[in-house]
Amino acid sequence: MNTVHKISEYPLYALICAAGVGARAGGVVPKQYQNIHDAPMFWHTIQAFANVPEIARVYVVISSADDWFAHSIAPLLTQNSLNDRVVVLPVGGSTRAESVRNGLAELDGQLGAHDEAWVMVHDAARPCVSNESILRLRDEVWREAQAQFEHHAEWQAVGGILALPMTDTVKLSTDHTHIKKTVDRNALWGAQTPQMFAVSRLYNALSDALTDEEVAQTITDEASVMEWSGYQPLLVQGDARNIKVTYPQDFELAGFYLQKSV
Repeated sequence: MNTVHKISEYPLYALICAAGVGARAGGVVPKQYQNIHDAPMFWHTIQAFANVPEIARVYVVISSADDWFAHSIAPLLTQNSLNDRVVVLPVGGSTRAESVRNGLAELDGQLGAHDEAWVMVHDAARPCVSNESILRLRDEVWREAQAQFEHHAEWQAVGGILALPMTDTVKLSTDHTHIKKTVDRNALWGAQTPQMFAVSRLYNALSDALTDEEVAQTITDEASVMEWSGYQPLLVQGDARNIKVTYPQDFELAGFYLQKSV
């Protein structure tokens, strides 16, 4: 039986997904390995978490067919003495959800005596996430989880995500060409990563959801599968600088934010 009574005493890990190729970003090199300030974008993302001492270890999920990591990231891990802190998992699946599920399975197998742990799942294509945002998510999730724990006297922790309230006017289109109507933005938030959940609960939710092909197609992030499982994840204020690099022009903006953070 677990004797830990403070949620903050459970270990916290990071899981960074980089098994895709990011075709919309263009180029012959997979998006996560394209350079920003003379280093792969993926490296900036890894550093963002490796430099947070409150993160116990950083796991990165890549494709088993990935030929880029070994020559572009591995030498940087060695040069910066991060080989023990960053663990590479070549278990990427055909979808993000499968990659996260496979990565969590590996992480769960390495937890040892810890029967509960937290994980922050993050996109390799969000290299500008700040130390402050990471710790704000951790603190807010832990605060709510501890309150739930004390109120229910059992493990009730759900988790939460970084997100921003929508500020743009939102239009609905059913044909991708014409506006059908304007959507009320007051209740809408734009999801970011990292997204933080209890390892066991997220793994179980993903494992269950991926057995149903129709449900699997609706999973766009970790929060969506937790919602499907009946939970209501916490919304934690994100940062507009935590952009997701998707299109070629996004590299320039990411480079600007990274330069400002140095």
